[in-house]
Amino acid sequence: MKKFSVLVLSACVLQSMSASADGVVKIHPLFAVDSTTEISDEFVEDGSEDCSRLRAAYGQTEAERAKHLSALQDGECAINYKLGETGPAGGQVFHTTDDGIHGLEAAAKDISELEWGCHSIQIDGASGVGIGEGKANFETLATYVCASVSRWGGSTVFDAVQDYEVNGFTDWYIPSRDEMKHMHTVLTSKGVGNFAHNLYLVSTVSTHSDNRWVWMIHGGTGRYWYGERSLRKPVRPIRSF
Repeated sequence: MKKFSVLVLSACVLQSMSASADGVVKIHPLFAVDSTTEISDEFVEDGSEDCSRLRAAYGQTEAERAKHLSALQDGECAINYKLGETGPAGGQVFHTTDDGIHGLEAAAKDISELEWGCHSIQIDGASGVGIGEGKANFETLATYVCASVSRWGGSTVFDAVQDYEVNGFTDWYIPSRDEMKHMHTVLTSKGVGNFAHNLYLVSTVSTHSDNRWVWMIHGGTGRYWYGERSLRKPVRPIRSF
């Protein structure tokens, strides 16, 4: 390389760097080497090539990349997702807020048929039916040992979703009744979803007094059903972004 070219490249690199108040040097993403490089926000513009480079893996593990993408979604490089599109974790977006920056995505496929768990056990605090209540239902179920107890042996749907991981994202949960209903309506209208002609488990507990029932949604019709917790049925996990 000629001396002139070296000088030009050196000048470009220097212009791509900035120093923070604490003396830490931050660098433009075009010159970032790996995931440990601290990148300055002043170089980032929404929709720019820089944002695309910020979304590059840089040799990260799947878990590191998932955390990285989640952080970007809360910043200037956020993507405005549309209904039916592929979401941050590779699922299908079925609900959006903040002009598509945040919302809910459903896993691209079902978890195979398992029991709900907690048969004949009273569950308090997991009766939320609305959009946005599935996560609270799921977190409540996490406090019940019976959520991991199958009546017929084997794992429960709670166990399966708690251990579920896709592309490094592990923050999946069981949708509420209306989240599952809304998911079915939206994704079916977009020609995606690929729902089975079966009843789907949700996280919403029925208010029946004998503690045997949960709400379910039919994957063919989208209609509401009641079903016993001991039935082995599929679930479609969701996550918030």
